[in-house]
Amino acid sequence: MSTEPILRKLPVDLEEIDSCASSADSSWSDAGVIGYVDTETGAVHPISVDPLRAAEEGESPGELAEWEKRDYNLAVMIRRDKTGRYQRVEHWESREEYRLMEEFAQASRNPAVRAQLLQAITGKGAFSRFKDVLFRWPEVRRAWFAYRDQAHRQWAQEWLNSLGIEPVDVSKYAPPPVPESW
Repeated sequence: MSTEPILRKLPVDLEEIDSCASSADSSWSDAGVIGYVDTETGAVHPISVDPLRAAEEGESPGELAEWEKRDYNLAVMIRRDKTGRYQRVEHWESREEYRLMEEFAQASRNPAVRAQLLQAITGKGAFSRFKDVLFRWPEVRRAWFAYRDQAHRQWAQEWLNSLGIEPVDVSKYAPPPVPESW
């Protein structure tokens, strides 16, 4: 007899989790931002690596940039946490994004679009070629972003469920529904 784990409902910004998980491909990666979810409150905390490093090494926040000092106390709490309260949001790996692109391309009902997308994701440079094809088909581009955003939210929900959290999404952005065809 298997029983479903009891999940605690918490308000969580799924868009913020997606931003943290996607940060490897954004300007945030230059700043070195790592996201954490507070499993007691549902709050999502994107924190620069410099305050995290300072907290880990027991340094004072004096050497940090002014905007990083705000994160220092939270970084100290995260680094000292031994209970698992703060869970790191892992970055999307390129193979996961590639799998999404492949699924999206395969699902196209338009043979020309499907062929172009599948050709684009073959070999080195697949991500930029995929984007190039999307720019040629604006309606397909919109469908891709809806598809990707929904998949990322689904991943975030499943990950939070594995932490015992049933997220109540408080994001300001709601992705559009995925069209039935593209």
